Amino acid sequence: MGLVVDRALAGCGVAVLILIGLTHEAHVVRKLVAIPHAALHFVALIGLLRLFERWFDRPWAFVFVALAGSVAGGLILGLYLFLADKVSINTSELFAAQRLETFKCFLRIKVASTGDLTVHSIGVDRVFHRWRLLPEEPNRPLLAPVGDTAAISLHLIEPPIVIGRNPGQAGVLP
Repeated sequence: MGLVVDRALAGCGVAVLILIGLTHEAHVVRKLVAIPHAALHFVALIGLLRLFERWFDRPWAFVFVALAGSVAGGLILGLYLFLADKVSINTSELFAAQRLETFKCFLRIKVASTGDLTVHSIGVDRVFHRWRLLPEEPNRPLLAPVGDTAAISLHLIEPPIVIGRNPGQAGVLP
């Protein structure tokens, strides 16, 4: 293989090891599930590099590798999320990309005068599908929902997270 492919392989190998070490999973078996996922990306990268290796001196080759890599990477990630969900791994990531219109959530972030940052993850149980345009006025929204806004119910998805001004002060509120 050429020098470009060799360097890409070495870089990917190091990246895989670093990313496996950084996963938030505490269970070793769940961390090991990342290896076949990374291996598929690795095989796709090698295949694309080998396919376009003879054209690396041409400027358009990068565009083709990037486009083909985007398609291959997206398909591999989708397959991984589908299979991982079957064993209850990465379920949150699976649903994040679905754009479910009736399942919404957002982050409410508060910065205290002490510099501490509090993050609240809030879920919305009911969303509105019809909106009306309001007259334009300063400090007022441009859209309002059509219907009874009292029917909106919110809930905390998880306890608030507090990030202290100093790194040693981070923690979770009771």
